[in-house]
Order: sequence, then structure tokens, then C-alpha cells
Amino acid sequence: ADVTEQKYVNLFERASDAIFICDPTTLGVEDANRSAEKLTGYPKWELQKLNLMSLCPWLRGKEKEVIQDPARLHDLLESTGNLPIERKDGGITFAEGAATLRHNNGGSTVELFLREVTELRTLEQKLQQAEKLSALGQMISGVAHELNNPLSVIVGYAQLIAQRPHVDEKTRNDLIKVQHESERAAR
Repeated sequence: ADVTEQKYVNLFERASDAIFICDPTTLGVEDANRSAEKLTGYPKWELQKLNLMSLCPWLRGKEKEVIQDPARLHDLLESTGNLPIERKDGGITFAEGAATLRHNNGGSTVELFLREVTELRTLEQKLQQAEKLSALGQMISGVAHELNNPLSVIVGYAQLIAQRPHVDEKTRNDLIKVQHESERAAR
């Protein structure tokens, strides 16, 4: 049993997901692994003085609901998606995860598994921005193409009319201005 317990402790501490073991009656943190320390910025001994509401602003106002039915925490996590976590330094990091209610010999615990997705969320926002800029570029290109077609016709006709022998000098100068401004608009 000692070897099995040591394997469990090693898995718990080395897991890449942040793991919080909580009391289902208070949602107080009873234990947390290194990844939980990294995610929150709190050392384990400080985390053990906190409860989930102090770390998860999205849980505030839902404490009674979760304490009455700890399995409800999993549903809340599913519906929230990228959930904000308040770090010790006051910053916010985003995570996704799952929760389970585990019944042990000595009672029950809520196990919360969180994976940081802040960088992924930032990349998604940058991708969305790039897609918007690409769509804008395509639209501008289309507008430019639609304007260039009639402007080419205007330039062509202005040149043809200006070259006619019976056109007076003032009209010829006006046509050259039309041609010049149409070329400028096309550029």
C-alpha cells in the first residue's frame, strides 16, 4: 500500500493539470499540486487557507448551489468554458477543466482539474483579428477592382475626346484634368 500511495503522490505532484482537492461542504482547498501553485501564484500552504470562491470569481454567488450538490461544479465548469482564475498577484489567467465528487473511506472530496488556456485564448483572439483584417483586405481589393473598371473607361474616353481635332483648347484642358484625376483615383 505504501508503494501505491507513493505512486499516487508522484502522479499528483507531477501532473501538468492544476489539481485542487476541496472539502465539499466548504469548498475549502485541502490540497493542491505544483501545477495549481503555478496556475494561481500561491504556494500550497496559502492555497490551503483559501476556498474556490476566492480563486474563481465565476463561482461567487453559486456557493450554496455547489455545496448542496458538489457534483454540480462539473456542470458549471462545462457551461463556463474559459473560466477566469484570480492569481495571487491580482492578475487573471484563464483555464478549462473538470470536477468530480469522489467518495473515499473517510468521506467525500471535490477534485478540480484545471488546464491553463490563457495563451491559447490569446492566440485565438489574434487569429480572429487576422481573419477580420484578411476579410477587410479582400473587401478593399474588391472595391478597388470595381472602381478601376469605370475609371479606366473614363480615362479612355477622355483621351479619345481630347484627341479630336475640333475640340477647343478649354475643353481639351478640362478633359486632361478629368483624365489626370481619374488616373489618380485609380492609383
